[in-house]
Amino acid sequence: FSTFDSKFEMPPKIGQLTCLQTLRFFNVGRDKGRQIEELGFLKNLSGRLVIRNLERVKDKEAAQRADLFGKPNLYKLEFEWSWDRNGVMNDKNVLKGLQPHPNLKSLTIRDFMGDRLPSWVMRMEVCIDNSFLRLKNLMEVKLLHCRNLQEIPTFGHLPFLERLVLDGLHKITSIRSSFYNNGASVGGQGRTKLFPALKALILDNMPNLTEWMEADVTSTAGNMEVFPSLEELKIRYCTRLTTAPSHFSHLKK
Repeated sequence: FSTFDSKFEMPPKIGQLTCLQTLRFFNVGRDKGRQIEELGFLKNLSGRLVIRNLERVKDKEAAQRADLFGKPNLYKLEFEWSWDRNGVMNDKNVLKGLQPHPNLKSLTIRDFMGDRLPSWVMRMEVCIDNSFLRLKNLMEVKLLHCRNLQEIPTFGHLPFLERLVLDGLHKITSIRSSFYNNGASVGGQGRTKLFPALKALILDNMPNLTEWMEADVTSTAGNMEVFPSLEELKIRYCTRLTTAPSHFSHLKK
């Protein structure tokens, strides 16, 4: 990622390439023919897609015209806003309209400036035609430099999540029980497993984080496993953190 990447102007009317399957990035432009709705015509996109300059998207309705939900072969999505901006922020409304298809395996959100993420991110499930579909195929999630964010989403119920990175969330003061979503992921023999597949957890540059709460085990009578697969834990530049879970049964690093 570099400053040049975000300033690159896309060719106009790229949406006319309706058979296009691979598009590594799309920089939202200001001019007609370079706006986000061009993505809506590209029904066959697959693999990875980075969408930059999302502050140039007007509202939720404009974001919906990208039709990311209608692209089941996109397995990795990265949403990026410019970090050095001022003025009115409509980040939450724009992100509301960027719901992906449930096949998604990797999600990165960078420089989101809202204080709360939309509900589909908070619960990690998309809502289409009043039906909720969990993003159960997610294997990696990164929240990067979301400096105004005040609450962390629920992740513990995602069955295949292997890597979680929380970096630069300056206003987060507590990782609460909602982080785990107790009772949502159930293993064999009546045991509840939270973060059943998570192998790496990174907490970085969260200067106001003071507590990281344990999962609430009272409702499961002790039949709960938390982080049963966690091998790597990294905590860096969280200088006020005084409380954290103490039991990581398979931690190696």
